[in-house]
Amino acid sequence: MKKLIFFSLVLLFFFPFAYSEEFSLWSFAVCDNDGMCDSGEDKCTCSNDCGECTGDVPNESCKEYSCLTGLCRAQIKYYCCGNHICESGEDFSNCEADCAPTELTAELLEPADENVFMRGDEITFRAKVKADGIAAKNANVRVRTFAGDIPMYDDGNHSDAKANDGIYGVSFLVSELTGKDDYSSEIYAEKLGVTTIEVFTVKVDPSLEMDFSVDKNNVVLGNIIFLEGTLLKRGKPVSAIITLKALNKGEKIFESKTRSDENGFFSFEQRTSLIYPEGKWHLEVSGSDNYANEGLMEKSVLVSKEAGTIFMDVAFSSDYDELYNRGQELKILADVSFDEEPVDNAEVKALLPNGKEAELKMVSLGKYSLSYMLPFDFPLGEQTILINAKKTIGSVKYGGSNKLNITIDNAKINAELLEPKKQIVALGEELNFRLKLNYANGNPLSNATVFVKINDETIAVTEKEKGIFYFSYIVVNEKFSEARQLLLTVEAVDSYNNSVSFSELFEVTGELTLEYYFRENPLLFLSVIFSFVFIILVLIILRKRMNKLGSLNRRKKELERLKSDLQEKYFNLGSISNEQYYSLLSQYSTELRDIESAIEAFKKASEEKGEEIQEAEEESDVFGKKETFFDDKEMRSMFKVKGKEKSHVYEEEEVPGLFSFPKTPFSKKGVTKTSDQKTQTESSSKKGVTKQPSNLLEKDLSKQKLDQKTVEKKDVKKQPFLEKKLEQKKEEKEEKKTVKEKKEDDLWE
Repeated sequence: MKKLIFFSLVLLFFFPFAYSEEFSLWSFAVCDNDGMCDSGEDKCTCSNDCGECTGDVPNESCKEYSCLTGLCRAQIKYYCCGNHICESGEDFSNCEADCAPTELTAELLEPADENVFMRGDEITFRAKVKADGIAAKNANVRVRTFAGDIPMYDDGNHSDAKANDGIYGVSFLVSELTGKDDYSSEIYAEKLGVTTIEVFTVKVDPSLEMDFSVDKNNVVLGNIIFLEGTLLKRGKPVSAIITLKALNKGEKIFESKTRSDENGFFSFEQRTSLIYPEGKWHLEVSGSDNYANEGLMEKSVLVSKEAGTIFMDVAFSSDYDELYNRGQELKILADVSFDEEPVDNAEVKALLPNGKEAELKMVSLGKYSLSYMLPFDFPLGEQTILINAKKTIGSVKYGGSNKLNITIDNAKINAELLEPKKQIVALGEELNFRLKLNYANGNPLSNATVFVKINDETIAVTEKEKGIFYFSYIVVNEKFSEARQLLLTVEAVDSYNNSVSFSELFEVTGELTLEYYFRENPLLFLSVIFSFVFIILVLIILRKRMNKLGSLNRRKKELERLKSDLQEKYFNLGSISNEQYYSLLSQYSTELRDIESAIEAFKKASEEKGEEIQEAEEESDVFGKKETFFDDKEMRSMFKVKGKEKSHVYEEEEVPGLFSFPKTPFSKKGVTKTSDQKTQTESSSKKGVTKQPSNLLEKDLSKQKLDQKTVEKKDVKKQPFLEKKLEQKKEEKEEKKTVKEKKEDDLWE
């Protein structure tokens, strides 16, 4: 029944679709049914109903529809120019889009070979590019020249003729940094993998036309030099800054500036100085425009101090170092000659940059020498030392000069770290530094200012000795880098600005030490030490008190042991008399009461002060069992002991405080009650007769004494064994006591 209902529901669900056109379960696609393209039909399976799969694809070049694997798809259209396939009958001339050219050419149209460019000029490059004889459109064309690799364009906007005409161009200005040269350049062109290069030369000459004249060719020092000239650019006047330089043997004597007017004209009037060197001067005039194009011209004149002076030649005998340091010795050796003949006894002097003069001494014929120690305040930088020589023979004057150009640097300063010598320092350690600074000649640094830094922290420095500087530093966590390193940097400057700098690297190891904390917090450490001493004193006092208490406890245990031995001898061994027993027992008990009173008083005083007192554990008796004692009050309440035999009565106060009886009854060899005694006791009890506890105790003790004598007679042979055993137990007990006392002493220590 359930299956029938389920089947009916399925039929009801699918029944509406059975007659639907879209969901027909029993309809099938039929081709050529009056042009109706049924479901399951397409242009490839039924062209009569659905149409043919042909025609160009819209907005696509060289693509058409065709059936492929039963589906209508867009495919490449063959024999079509633009399908990127160079097919039969196609070449670059008739299908540039598909076929590459076989030949590519580039023709330079601009610039011409004779063109010369200056800085600031606009330079234009134009080239005609052809592929297989026709204009090459959309080619990759570039010019490679002094300005770099620059692309060229065929768009009508870059100095080319028209767009897409195969003529490519580009323009730019010549940079102010471009030097004078003939630059090799080239046009590079590429089309569909075919390339060509055209090589040519570009000339750049940023020179202006400079011209000037001097009023005289012979000049006497102290007179005026007058000159005038013009500055032009390609024949046109240039208004620019004009510079005049006077040089002697390559060294500048003076320099002066002026400006050319709108016609390019300029002039100079320069008065010479008597300190200027004599000889042949080169006058150099230069000027430049706004684009750094330069004009330069040189002329020579002869200069002398007096009219009629005959020139001598002053030359240096050897090459000299160009660099000297303050504090270094400068040695000069000059040759003075006339017509290549050495001149003796001439007056030769050196004019120094600091304004001083030094005389050169003749060391041999025509040779003059000077040894000069450069002071620590000698001018720095490039300096000129002028050597003048003169000699008069009769009325004839001879003279000559020369220059020595040197560069003066700061004095050399030696820096030596005297302390510490080690490179590895401990964390928390105080480092005491000692630094020595002196000049190269060994003299200590004078009036120096020293700057010291350790890991960017400035350190104060003290000069305790001349040239010796002291400073200190404490190494802590916050002051060194993650790499655990300390970088020491020292800079020193003297009163003449001579300076030196150096650095030193230290490795840091370990952790902070007690020494560091003591230096940083002395009061805290002193308080800790005081507290420690106070605690030690308190412990010493307590130890003395505890030693006293221990002495009392030890004496108490000793008395208890003596009582135990006394009871053993009296009750078990019977080796002492009744009088001896009670006498010793009374003595021990009295001392025990005094000791216990002292202990109780000590405990009470300690409890009031908040101290804790621990008593030693009770020791075992000689037989390994705990001692058992009766309380004094309990004994007094039980018995009143009187001694009849010796007519001595023990009053209540005299009863031994720690009197004890054996824990167990006597052994078989001991004395037991007889039947007569039992009967007498029972009868007395029946008659109501009451005995005093003291009489009972007295009788019992007397009886025990008699019985003990009997035991002694029976056990004479066994007494040595018992005594030996007792001695062994005593020795063991003494040994345990000694060990325990030693442990207590060690604990206190």
